Amino acid sequence: MTVGRDVSERRGPVSWLSDLPRPWVLATLVVVEAVWILDQDPLRGPLWWLPVVTVMAFHAALVAAERRRPTLSTRSVGAATVVVACAAVVASPYGSHDLYQYAMYGRMVVDHHANPYLTAPSAFPGDPLFGHLVGAWRHGPSVYGPGFTALSSVGALGYGGSVLLARLFFQLLAAGALVGSVAYLGRLRAGSAALVFLGLSPVLLATVNGGHNDLLAGALVLVGVDQARRDRIAWSTVALAAACLVKLSAGPAVAAVVLMLVVRRRWRAAGGLVAGVSALLAAGYATVGGLPALRPLGTIGHRASRASLWGSLRGGRLPLHGLHTDLPDLATLSMGILVLAVLAVVVQVWRARSRPVDAASMAVTLGSIAIFGSLYVLPWYPAVVLPVAALALGPAARRALHLGASALLLAYVAPPGVVIQGISTQPAGRLCGLVLAGVVGVAVVGRLWLMPQPAVSG
Repeated sequence: MTVGRDVSERRGPVSWLSDLPRPWVLATLVVVEAVWILDQDPLRGPLWWLPVVTVMAFHAALVAAERRRPTLSTRSVGAATVVVACAAVVASPYGSHDLYQYAMYGRMVVDHHANPYLTAPSAFPGDPLFGHLVGAWRHGPSVYGPGFTALSSVGALGYGGSVLLARLFFQLLAAGALVGSVAYLGRLRAGSAALVFLGLSPVLLATVNGGHNDLLAGALVLVGVDQARRDRIAWSTVALAAACLVKLSAGPAVAAVVLMLVVRRRWRAAGGLVAGVSALLAAGYATVGGLPALRPLGTIGHRASRASLWGSLRGGRLPLHGLHTDLPDLATLSMGILVLAVLAVVVQVWRARSRPVDAASMAVTLGSIAIFGSLYVLPWYPAVVLPVAALALGPAARRALHLGASALLLAYVAPPGVVIQGISTQPAGRLCGLVLAGVVGVAVVGRLWLMPQPAVSG
């Protein structure tokens, strides 16, 4: 009996793609994604979700087809990534205006000679970019890493007070991170399915369009985890520290690499990585004011976002004696539960130490728990771990992350700060919160980071 032939010839729901010329399928996906990203406001009512659902379904089908029978070349997928990334850059940011916040912090350093961690943008209401900041963030000091603020300051030397140039700078930075990640995976011979999964991801295209720094942190996490898997601990330390200096949400990737080394009983390497990352982070924050520069981080996360699993438990309240979600106690509660979840992961890793642990899958698992289990979560947050998911040997971790990220994108068809008459976003947000709760639960309970056992022939 030829088991291999039976498996390869099994027909699935996307098997029809295998009968079509794959380059034409890729070209069609590029066109569909470019049209979607260039005009995200074409419909009204429930049909508002139709374009993004179409794009996501087409993308998932092509990834599945390439995983079943790879035919696309690295060069063709790379070219497709460049095209859709350019479309995302050409389009104005849809909904989120975070990139103007980045730009304002850079101008505060270069033009106003102020520390953005100790001073709010509202101190400079006459700045050309100030009018493009959103609501409360006008009065909020920077919550981003000092490495990214330094990069924003360098960019401010070029974009100055130009709103257009500032937008293009951060969109191009995100696009470069996406294209660079695909090129890095290509050099690793990750396979066409992984390249399509990453380069043509609707979630990441939306991230590029918003110019979010999560994708830059994600590219550095990809390099850091890969270098650790290759036993290049020094390079891994530098890359992971750089990712955390862009955004501290890259921290779970550091924990994943440390756990991998601990399971392998490489205590010295694990201690060296922790010490190295800690030293680089301390040095970075020391340059921007030390401990006071971390205080702005304490002001975020006190209110559950639309698609948070916490906000979806019982509408706008949590089942804790009727406490509102905007109380600081709930942020503390969520962090405590996340700590317990991580401890559960550590216990399971220790119990499974007889089997090899995949650092990429572990980074995806811990990242998913930290992102999807937090009180405040937005569609571009998964971009910190989506690039390294393309390396994950355990498909369960990658699929769980992709499910949660896709649910977030669907929940924010009407993005933050955009009010659309006739559209009720509350049901979509609550449904997404339940999906995220399921993903977090599976990530904690399931062993999603173990390397698959080789097939036994006989």
